[in-house]
Order: sequence, then structure tokens, then C-alpha cells
Amino acid sequence: MRPFLWLQGLLSRRQAVTESTWLLERADGRTFRVALTTQPFSEQREAFDDVVGVTGVLLLYSVGLLAALYWAVRHAFAPLRQILDAIGAFERQDYRTRLPAMPVRELDVIARALNHLAAALGQIQEERRLLSLRLLTLQEDERAHIARELHDELGQSLTAMRADATYLLRRTAQQPDLHTVVAELEQQCARVQQDIRNLLRWLGKPGEG
Repeated sequence: MRPFLWLQGLLSRRQAVTESTWLLERADGRTFRVALTTQPFSEQREAFDDVVGVTGVLLLYSVGLLAALYWAVRHAFAPLRQILDAIGAFERQDYRTRLPAMPVRELDVIARALNHLAAALGQIQEERRLLSLRLLTLQEDERAHIARELHDELGQSLTAMRADATYLLRRTAQQPDLHTVVAELEQQCARVQQDIRNLLRWLGKPGEG
């Protein structure tokens, strides 16, 4: 406002007041003196005041228009924020999120497509979870079956072989060559039996001799 005040002061200083007078005489002999005072810059001052007033009104309208545009943009982009939030939930594998009906037809089509996608992904995720559980159950059943086979069949056979090797060790005590071979056979059976115990422990069933 300081330039406007300076301009107004300049106009006031430049304003020159002039006065013109006339004598008017009526028919009855009475005389009147008429004075006309002119101010050349009064129109400039009035125009300046009008410009200032109009500028203020325009500023007020501009502020109001900007506020209205800001509110309209926020209101218009609110559905887009909902769509972005839903996409973020899908990226976190949270497929329970559903979008409401959108006020704009194009956005409503996108929302319904995203809802359909979320339902399909949720179903796939549930099927994958059930498949993982089924696979885990099958693996546990297979491990239990292998453990039973090792324990019941191979374990018993190795135990019998070790018993036979022990018997042969006693019988070949006077035959060094045979005694050495039988001793190595007994040691091999012991190692295999220990490996089976370790395998049974890994399969979830402790081995028994």
C-alpha cells in the first residue's frame, strides 16, 4: 500500500484549486455573485480510490476462489487416496481391504476391478496355505513311514547281524584271520546301526538298539 499512498500524496500536492466568479443581475435590480471552484485532479483522486477498491475486491475474490479450488481438488482426489491405500494394503498381502462405490464412473470401474483382484488373490493365498499344510502333513507322514521302516525292518536286521557277529567273534577267538574279518564286520554293523539311529532322530523318532 505504500506506493499507493505515495501516489495519492503526489496527486494532492499537484492539485491546483482555481476559482471563477460572475456577477448576475436580475430584472428587479438585485445582484448575485456566483463563484465556481475547480479542482483539476479530483477525477484522478476518485479514479485512484476506485482502483484501490476494485483491487481489494479482486484480492478477496481471488483468495475465496483459491480456497474453493483447494477444497474441490481435495474432494475430487479423495477417491484416489482410497485407491492408493487399498493398493498399499495389497502390497502388504492384506487382501481383506475392499473399496466402496466411487462417485466417478471411471474410478468406480477401477475400484470394482481392484476388489475382484483382491478377492482372487485372497482365495489363491488361502489355497496356497491349505496346500502348504497338506504338503507338510504328507511330509510328516512320509517321514514317520520311513522311520518305521528303518526301525522295524533294517534296525532289527542289523541287531541280528551284530548278535551273529558277536557270536562269531567268540567262536573264532583261536583263528586270528577269521577273527579279524568278523571284528571288522561287527564294527561295520555298529556304524550302520548308529547312522540309522541318527537318521531316525532326524526323522523325529528316536532310534532304539
